[in-house]
Amino acid sequence: MMSVVRLGLLVLVGCGRVAFDERAVDGAMGDGAAATCERGPWKDVTRQLALVTPNNDWEPAISPDGLEVVYGLSLPPTSSRLMFSVRGSRTATFDPPVEIVGLGNQPYAPSWSPDGTKLYYRTLDDDVSHVARYLGGGQFSDVQLIEVAPACQNFVLTRDENEIFCTTYVATTEARVGWFERAGLGAPWIAQVLPAGVNEMAGNTFNGWPGFDEGRQDLYWERHEDPDSAIYVVHRESADAPFGAPRKVTELGAAADPDVSADGFTMVLSVSGPDGYDVATATRDCL
Repeated sequence: MMSVVRLGLLVLVGCGRVAFDERAVDGAMGDGAAATCERGPWKDVTRQLALVTPNNDWEPAISPDGLEVVYGLSLPPTSSRLMFSVRGSRTATFDPPVEIVGLGNQPYAPSWSPDGTKLYYRTLDDDVSHVARYLGGGQFSDVQLIEVAPACQNFVLTRDENEIFCTTYVATTEARVGWFERAGLGAPWIAQVLPAGVNEMAGNTFNGWPGFDEGRQDLYWERHEDPDSAIYVVHRESADAPFGAPRKVTELGAAADPDVSADGFTMVLSVSGPDGYDVATATRDCL
């Protein structure tokens, strides 16, 4: 039987909010000068052909280094699998995927830990959150049940793991972007209030599937719009500053499920294809 652990006990102990140091990420990739550059708009939305199937390929989660992706493969009528793919560099396309085994029955909603050592996900069988340790090469082990912020799924954590953005379901047909903070690891999660307009329900019932670019303090999420979905973003100047007004990321077109690499140069997302959603990437450069 799998044990239940608290999310905060899976990481090194720390206190309070810690600012994200872009130099640590960009410098590790040989591009220290990029740490402080201003990013340009998203561009080159590219469907990853090696990952395309006649089914829905969606909810992609990119590893912090931008080289590995885990995503959901939805099979009719209600089956779900998690797939893994890797690429040789941040400018390369992803290789043909392999199915991740050993995660339980029908896993979905993947997200990486901020340090890339663990994978969080849920399963359709029990509809609770799990965590698995990443061994490398698409191999995972040591699956455990975990407790996260209330009603959170498809979540993304900040590097200190004291802030979480997620999808929260108000009902089976209505979702919101959730935002929770805590004073330190093991402390209770406290719900925060996002700006008016983030969870606006004008003509749609779903907002969620967030991605967070911590280096630039940009929160992205998907909004269901008629006839398709779009990605929106809100920005704040620092971890302690309020979020500003939301805007639609028009350069991404009709898209869903945004997730951003730690260096802020790569986004994985889902785009509509002839047979459902497909996994795609978008990039941006220093201005």
